Formats: sequence, structure tokens, C-alpha cells
Amino acid sequence: MQNTVINIDQMEDEGSADTITQILLKLSGVEEVRVSLRDCLASVQFDENRTSPLRMTASLEAAGYPSYVSAGAAAPQNPRAGGCCGGCCGG
Repeated sequence: MQNTVINIDQMEDEGSADTITQILLKLSGVEEVRVSLRDCLASVQFDENRTSPLRMTASLEAAGYPSYVSAGAAAPQNPRAGGCCGGCCGG
């Protein structure tokens, strides 16, 4: 398993955060998604043999959410800290 952090533009409300979560979870190999609405980030745990950050960003962009993976980005230590929308981090 790998982790990546995706920066997402145009994530403006909880509805778009939920949509982004669903887009990513539909990809084969994506195991877990945690979205921070405040930081416009998605932390994604995935099977690198089944998908890639490039495929994730392409899926998000196709749905109208321009996104990119920062070079050297690491998953946040506490994804519930700050502005989590509450749609995916329930516990």
C-alpha cells in the first residue's frame, strides 16, 4: 500500500468533498480516502499495482476538479485536525 496527498482546486463545500471522495473510492485499488475541505487536500491510501496518483488526478480533472500531487507530499499526521468536512473521517 502507498499513500499520497492530492491538492484539489474548486473543492468549495461539503458536497464537493463528498463527490471527490466517491470519485476516488470508485477507482480500483483505492482503499481509503480522507478529505480536508479547509486545506483542499485528499489523503489517499491505494494499491500501487492497481492504480496511480496520475489516474486519480485524471479522474478528478475529468469531473471538474483540477488537482495535482505535490512532489514529496506525505499524508498528514492527523487528517482529522483542522477543517475536515466530517464526511469521511468518522472514526
